[in-house]
Amino acid sequence: SCRIECSWLFPPEALEADGFDPSWAVDFWDLTNRQDWAACESVQRGIGSRHFRPGPLSSREDAVYDFVTLVARSYREPDSLWRASASTRRSAEGERRNREAIST
Repeated sequence: SCRIECSWLFPPEALEADGFDPSWAVDFWDLTNRQDWAACESVQRGIGSRHFRPGPLSSREDAVYDFVTLVARSYREPDSLWRASASTRRSAEGERRNREAIST
C-alpha cells in the first residue's frame, strides 16, 4: 500500500483573487498521476516476471545512459566534462543493444 500526499503552490495574488478555484490543478494532477500510477504498476508486474532480467538501464534510456556515462567519465577524468560533446555519443547501435552495465 502507498500513501501519496500532494501540495499545490500558487502565488499569493492568485490565492487572493476573487473566484480563485484551484480545482483545475487538482483535477489535472489526478488525471496525469493516475496514468503514471498505471505505468508504474505495469513496470512492477514486469519486474515480477520470471523472464525479467535485471540491468541498470534499458535500451530506451539513452538520455539516462548519456548522463550516467558523463558523470562516471568526469570522476575518472575530471577535465573530460568540458570536452564532452556530441562526438562522445554512442554511434554504434550494437553498443546500445549490448549495454549491460556502466563501468565506473
